[in-house]
Amino acid sequence: KIVALCLVFISVVYGSALYADKQVVDYLIEPPATSEGLGIGDANLPRAVVRYDTNHYISIIDNGYTEVIVAFFPMYPLIGKGLTALGLDTHFALITISIVFFIAATVVLYYWLDFELKKRGKKTKITAWFVLGLMAVFPTSFYLVIGYNESLFLFLLVSSLFAYRTGNYWLAGISIALLTATRVQGGALAVFFLADYLLSRQYKLQWKKLIPISMSVLGLAAYMIWQWSHFGTPFAFIEAQKYWGRLDGNIIENLIGSFRPVYLWFVPVLGLMLYAVYKKLGLSWLIFSLVFVLIPLSSGRFDSLNRYMITLPVLFLALGLWLETKPSYITTAFYISSAILLSMNVIFFFNNY
Repeated sequence: KIVALCLVFISVVYGSALYADKQVVDYLIEPPATSEGLGIGDANLPRAVVRYDTNHYISIIDNGYTEVIVAFFPMYPLIGKGLTALGLDTHFALITISIVFFIAATVVLYYWLDFELKKRGKKTKITAWFVLGLMAVFPTSFYLVIGYNESLFLFLLVSSLFAYRTGNYWLAGISIALLTATRVQGGALAVFFLADYLLSRQYKLQWKKLIPISMSVLGLAAYMIWQWSHFGTPFAFIEAQKYWGRLDGNIIENLIGSFRPVYLWFVPVLGLMLYAVYKKLGLSWLIFSLVFVLIPLSSGRFDSLNRYMITLPVLFLALGLWLETKPSYITTAFYISSAILLSMNVIFFFNNY
């Protein structure tokens, strides 16, 4: 059932992409290069789906890293490189990764959510399906099935989190090591593990919780060592941020300057989610969520924060628990407003806006 619903979601997003690509009247930027692919009329799947950051991952796979695109972490393009070595087109390699890990992430998400909700016993009546529904209609959920590392990151994060919560600390450690090689925000999960361990106050009894904490540095450390050998500094990924308008000048002024009307829905909803995390899940979960959010904000840009939110399922679990105690019209308002924005985002994104 989960896989079937995932395929429906993928079909809707890709169908919209193919249709929008055929209907384009004006590009704000040059459209990306096309390649052979699944065609409908004069549109093809790579042209329709490949946009923005996906082109940087393609460049990494085809041409290697430069001092500019070293800001993009290696796990996603590394898997893509492996698929191209098997003969798959670069565009389809990235699309395949996103689809496979989207389905895998959704399956693991379901079981993790079911685990967390059952631990609450009779305190809640909502189901894992309800929380997954909140995520599915979120305005940036379509990023999970296109050529971005969102689905891979989500899969590794929830796999590590689920393994940790069920006491499988070695699996949690392996997953988080791969997670920190996928995106720097993976380190926020290590902060959660540490906060959970310290707040338990059972340091000797629960020493195994330190396993994934210590393993969390492996992915990032490996990438930093590689950068040191190729660019002469282990911090090349940080220095590269200036090329993308980040970590440059006054952070507060930059944040204010990057705030645009498109964030007017996301920011209050994020604030509500964080409040719900604190009220419904507790302090360690709030620390995790705040660190996750503050890492991209510390670069001085609001850009991409609305996209990163979809990869933090804790927010949606907490939102679901909060909505359960509120009148049904609030849930309806979230679903309707979110679905409208999702539709608009798909239309604009696949027209290069």
